[in-house]
Amino acid sequence: TPDRKEDGAENALRIVTLQGTKEQIKRCKEAISGVLMGDEPTDVLAEIDGAVLMKNIDGMSMGHLAKLKDKFEEEHKVTVDLDARSARIWAKDGNRENALKAKEAIEEAMEDITTVDTFTVAVPPHLVNQVINDSTLRQLQDQTGLTANVSKTDEGTGIRLTGLAGAIEEAKKIIERRNQGEGAAFLPLMPGMLNKMSPAMRAEFQRDLSFLMQNSGAQIDIGQAANQADFQGGPDEVAYAKGEMMKILHHYFPQECEVIELPPESVDWIAGEDDRELMRLQSAGAVAALDRR
Repeated sequence: TPDRKEDGAENALRIVTLQGTKEQIKRCKEAISGVLMGDEPTDVLAEIDGAVLMKNIDGMSMGHLAKLKDKFEEEHKVTVDLDARSARIWAKDGNRENALKAKEAIEEAMEDITTVDTFTVAVPPHLVNQVINDSTLRQLQDQTGLTANVSKTDEGTGIRLTGLAGAIEEAKKIIERRNQGEGAAFLPLMPGMLNKMSPAMRAEFQRDLSFLMQNSGAQIDIGQAANQADFQGGPDEVAYAKGEMMKILHHYFPQECEVIELPPESVDWIAGEDDRELMRLQSAGAVAALDRR
């Protein structure tokens, strides 16, 4: 590979020398061309190897797909590899047509949660400001593009939700729990991250998880193939459990998980106008979440 460009040097084409077998060089050239066109290296290599790709999957759809992954693999005899925003599908018998059929089945299964809808959830007047500014609801908006606005009609006050049907369903659960004086939160994860654990590490992680639930009083649901951890309980218990879970994940995945403390006044600047900077991070393959408190 060529030397790294020095500071101040002009941008120019540089020569890259490839060495290897004819097949290796061909594969490398195709991979470089794909990356130059803006594709992710893992997606490019997977496609070269015969995988069928699904790109730009929103977080809500990815969570739904993660839950159904084993079912699709068994029914269609495929292997499904999930990333932050993409899915790679290989046919176990090498027949790409089978992978394409699996992709069609996955897209059909996700249609219900990717339909754009509008729904209003009733909220008592004295809780409206508290609910509309709830950090978990704001985080869901960051992740999915959901919009939430205060609605006042002759029937009373409420929160008007507009977005993907799956996101609306999650928001309804959050608002209904807040109406009852309870807390609800979620922590987004890189799909398949927990599958990297060895059996011994997984057992240790489960012990830490059980201890955290006992110590915090919150209920934590995190499946092995899930792309998020869900928290339920009292507001204080949920907030504590979520904070401790971030520390636990950083302990087990120091290279994949990082928590950065931000001054409250900098959060909106980090997110960017209409959360565009946050979305840009996520479109680059990172799972980023702002905890607005």
